[in-house]
Amino acid sequence: MDFSNYGEPASEWTSYLYAHPIINQPWTKPSEEESLTEMHITGTNARAAHDQVKLKAHGLEGKFSCQDYEVGTRDGSSIPLRLYTPIGTPSPPGGRPIYVYFHGGGFLHGSIDTERSACALIATKLNIMVVHPCPRHVHEEKHPIPHHDAWDAMKWIIDHASSYGGDVGSLVIGGISSGANLAAYVVQQFSTANTTIYNENNAVRIKGQVLIVPWLIQPNAFPYGQFIEKDKTSLVQCSNALGLSTERLEWLSSILGVEDIANPIPNPALVDEKVLGSLPKTAIIIAGGDPLRDDGLIYASRLGKAGVRTKIHVFPGLPHHFAVYELPHPHVAYELRSASVCQNRVLESIQWALKDGGDQAGNAWVIEKTS
Repeated sequence: MDFSNYGEPASEWTSYLYAHPIINQPWTKPSEEESLTEMHITGTNARAAHDQVKLKAHGLEGKFSCQDYEVGTRDGSSIPLRLYTPIGTPSPPGGRPIYVYFHGGGFLHGSIDTERSACALIATKLNIMVVHPCPRHVHEEKHPIPHHDAWDAMKWIIDHASSYGGDVGSLVIGGISSGANLAAYVVQQFSTANTTIYNENNAVRIKGQVLIVPWLIQPNAFPYGQFIEKDKTSLVQCSNALGLSTERLEWLSSILGVEDIANPIPNPALVDEKVLGSLPKTAIIIAGGDPLRDDGLIYASRLGKAGVRTKIHVFPGLPHHFAVYELPHPHVAYELRSASVCQNRVLESIQWALKDGGDQAGNAWVIEKTS
């Protein structure tokens, strides 16, 4: 394999950095004096504050309602979950389709309050229910607790969402970055788990998954041998990328605490082939200049060979975090064009995943224009 042609710097990104030198800052390792809890709090508070600004700027306030719940976990603890529904639009007779959304942040950052604008936008634009579970982060618990929490949350959603106007026969599961790892794991659990775990309601159906700049392989489990040259892999080619470098990715993986590199739970792109063919249609959005680029493209290739309908959007030469550069943003004067395109592709991908029928338009790799 060789996807290195997608990693060449995009002129759109080069020009954007020239206009905004403040964002052209490489990541350095955190201070050893700062605890994971302190990092979580600082990063999450900043995200939540910015999210509130976006919520107002995008005119979303008053257009949705949300309800908070506590979900019991298998170890006797609990995690928060927030359910979003649009206001002022009629619900379909059988209930609103459901999009289950797992946030990103390297398993370290994020909270129930950092994703309000993203969830509200999806709910109102598509007239669906959005459910945002918040599994525990690595400052609280290590692997495999975040994944177990995600699966426990899914069981709660299946048991309760219908009571709040959701249609469990029309489910799509998605996530961003580390959240896409959780989403892919949960979808695979539906394929491999005993059906009695989740099939009390015979109408339950996972229609698809939407994985955005996904982290699907731990760095120490990456299959370099499948590529024509190690230097062509995204972990090497994009090692110094802004926002998420390979060094930062390796650090995030280390604090997750996965001891067995062959463990399939945190490596959903490397799951046994027997699982692949039973998975639902899949949309994946890829950043070409991202150390995680090949995670998503390996998975896409394997799913396609297994006969799974796939829809892939590649943004060549853009870094992992390119979609955050939309307005309002404290450090940029204008919006990165591809950021708004990416937002549209997310909405389109969720719609595609929810759609019934045998349209072939989804069986494609789309290379977005980034220059």
